[in-house]
Amino acid sequence: MTTVIRRNVELCGFQEQTQVLLADFFNLKRWVPKVDPPNIVFLDPPFSMSPVEVLEKMYNLFELVKNSLIVIRFSKKSSALFECSFYQATRRTYGDSVLMFGSF
Repeated sequence: MTTVIRRNVELCGFQEQTQVLLADFFNLKRWVPKVDPPNIVFLDPPFSMSPVEVLEKMYNLFELVKNSLIVIRFSKKSSALFECSFYQATRRTYGDSVLMFGSF
């Protein structure tokens, strides 16, 4: 995944303004101290995981991501209701995947 992101960053000419971090989100206990707070967070959990569970975990990092655009990919078969403090700006469906864009 990060290979595609890094290539797109290069194609757009944003190498100097961009940091790409690949991390196991569910084992992330704290943020990497030498990395600035992100502007964009892309979450791509396995389809078997509930998007609500993923967003609840992300909310634990609220102070870090409070000004971030959060993009989460999940199965369109997911019938999860988003009752957490997540503001959904837009949602796009591509085949079996849904990309939801929003923030806390």
